[in-house]
Amino acid sequence: MYENDYIHPSRIVLYKLGTVLDLDYLCDDYSKLLLSNYIDQLKKWRIKNNFSMRKAAKFLEVPPNTYISWENGLYDIGINNYNKIKEKLLDILKEP
Repeated sequence: MYENDYIHPSRIVLYKLGTVLDLDYLCDDYSKLLLSNYIDQLKKWRIKNNFSMRKAAKFLEVPPNTYISWENGLYDIGINNYNKIKEKLLDILKEP
């Protein structure tokens, strides 16, 4: 299933593998996102732009409950949503 991108290793597994292997070699962009501090960056971006959580969700074209669960750390961004919003998300995460 890993070969078909249906399942990705969890954040914990990636951290453990990272102690032995080079994560830049091991991880695709999605896995690197999971290991980053993307939650804090999303919050900072939203606040900087004076967006409510609902407005941020609308901008990213995801349901409000989905965005809220990401920002509150309840769930990670799933691979399907990541692929859907990848370009917007990468622009957000590049901001200083």
